[in-house]
Formats: sequence, C-alpha cells, structure tokens
Amino acid sequence: MWGLVALSAAVGGAIVVAFFALLAVSAVVTALKGQWPLFVAGFLVGGIVWFIAASRLARQDAYWAHQKMERSRARYGGQEG
Repeated sequence: MWGLVALSAAVGGAIVVAFFALLAVSAVVTALKGQWPLFVAGFLVGGIVWFIAASRLARQDAYWAHQKMERSRARYGGQEG
C-alpha cells in the first residue's frame, strides 16, 4: 500500500517537473522570437500564453528569425526566388 503511494507521489512530482521544464522552454522560445507582449502576458496569466506564442512565427527583427535566415542562406547559397 505505502509503496504504491510513494510511487504515485514520485510520478506526480516527475509530471510537475516536466511541465515546468516545458513551460521554461516555451518562455525562452517566445523571448527569442521577439514576442515581447506575449512574453509579459505569460507572466501575468501563469505562462499558458507561452505555449501559444512559441508556436507563432517570429518577428523579422528577432534573434530567432536571423538565425533561421543565416542557416537557410548557408544551406542554399543565398539564392533568391
């Protein structure tokens, strides 16, 4: 009986840690994509907004967009059209 309770507490703790890790990654991606209003809104509503903002496109002047563009130009040689 007590072994089952300890196991369920460990599993519950692991789920909580995984959720907060995913939340932290979403927050970092939101910031790197330059979605600053949504980044601040995530703090106000407990971070749920970060999941949505992390899936949106990056702003053109964001660090994330510059890294993607550099990688694309290196791969395709800066071809236009």
